[in-house]
Amino acid sequence: MILPYRISELFARSRPDLFFVYGYDVAHKGAFGQAVSMVGLDNSSPVYTCWKMCKSSGYFSDSQYDEICMINKMAIDKILMLAKKRFIIPLRKIGCGYSRMNEFAPKAFNALNRELDIIKCPIIEWKYE
Repeated sequence: MILPYRISELFARSRPDLFFVYGYDVAHKGAFGQAVSMVGLDNSSPVYTCWKMCKSSGYFSDSQYDEICMINKMAIDKILMLAKKRFIIPLRKIGCGYSRMNEFAPKAFNALNRELDIIKCPIIEWKYE
């Protein structure tokens, strides 16, 4: 399956056969990265990469590993329920953008990626333009 490098809202709406997973903050306040295009669409749902999109105290930390994993387990259960028989497409760079989860909570970041690897469509090719 070939997908554009950046998924737009128009593209996501045109593909009801796909279910998109994006990174978002637990507070549901951020408006950065791919979340801008995905929030509110019937064929998308988030996993969580930070507490709140602010530079002071919003980042995840591996000291909160168990809580982060629990929150994302619930998010993945919801994704599986909503996606039904659609292909699940985690968007590129979940946890590597504004949330900086890969830097501040690498253990939780790796656990999230292992979970996403289990549920995602196995054949995804990103088209770089």
